[in-house]
Amino acid sequence: MKTKHIPSLLLALVVVLSMGSANAMMLSIQPSTQNVEVSDIFTVDFMVSDFKPDTIAAFDLFLSYDSSILNAVSFDFGGSLGDPFFFETFQDADLGTPGLVNIAELSLLFDFELDSLQAGMFSLGTLTFAAIGEGISALNWELDPFGFIDIKDGFGDLLNVTANNGSVTVGDISIGLPEPGTFGLLLIGLMGTFCSKRRAV
Repeated sequence: MKTKHIPSLLLALVVVLSMGSANAMMLSIQPSTQNVEVSDIFTVDFMVSDFKPDTIAAFDLFLSYDSSILNAVSFDFGGSLGDPFFFETFQDADLGTPGLVNIAELSLLFDFELDSLQAGMFSLGTLTFAAIGEGISALNWELDPFGFIDIKDGFGDLLNVTANNGSVTVGDISIGLPEPGTFGLLLIGLMGTFCSKRRAV
């Protein structure tokens, strides 16, 4: 009698586990798109949402951009993993490689302490850029050297993450088309040339 229930219990366990893994937290860039001018200084936020019941205790993230259009200036951590002043967290921001930003943080807080810092949607930090050239630069999350978007819980386990990329448009990159009046003048000129040749014949 008991052995008949084992396959059913195993099936239920598989279903529950698959449902849990389907709930991926969302990592996004806010705003996802924006328009700026050359020499503008602007920011983007690294936002996390839909992460409960998980708690983020560590991350090591890579973001790529076009270094001929943008220059990464600074990164300010969001405080969602603790306060480094009180030795609650270790933080590192590497902006030295053109076209690539590497942001890492490791919290020393317990999960119940992190829960109070990570309510709802929250920011892992704010990246400041300077616009240095015209064009469109993608802002893409890159996989770490092991092939992951590296966000971990308090046990050091990788969390299921869906990463949304962004972009920045610098300057007016619309293709310059002749004004309608230009087309009209060109058409009149062609018609005049055609008519004068017909009369000459």
